[in-house]
Order: sequence, then C-alpha cells, then structure tokens
Amino acid sequence: MMNGIDQASAGPYTATPYADGVFTWNIPWQFRVGTAGVGKQFAVVLERFVTDSTGKLTASKGGTIVTRYLNDPTTSY
Repeated sequence: MMNGIDQASAGPYTATPYADGVFTWNIPWQFRVGTAGVGKQFAVVLERFVTDSTGKLTASKGGTIVTRYLNDPTTSY
C-alpha cells in the first residue's frame, strides 16, 4: 500500500509552434518503512511524453497511457 500521490505533469504547454518530439526518463521507485533511514529502490519505471505538431501530448508511465489534446479542459485525478 502506498501513502502518497503520483502526479505526472508536462508543466506549462504554451510554447508554439508545436512539433513532433519525445522525452523519456527512468524514474527509480523506492520505499521505506517509517520516517527514518534511506529508501530502498525496488523498481525503475520509464516515463515518456510524446508530442506532435497539433499540440497532442501522450504521457505514459508504469503501464498507464493518457492522451490529451491542446484544447482539452484541465483535469485533476
């Protein structure tokens, strides 16, 4: 069980013109018991953002894929 929130964000998406692109990085997942000590890594998860010239953004991490379009309303999960 996890006591926390995971929020993927591409930040402000206002630069134009939009272009095809990919940004990927590996995120180490760690855990610890209680508040003392250093966390122990148990996995590395690939996070990836893909953009295109229409302003579409697809974010994927840990098997979840979400696509949003330039004029979509802001959402919160």
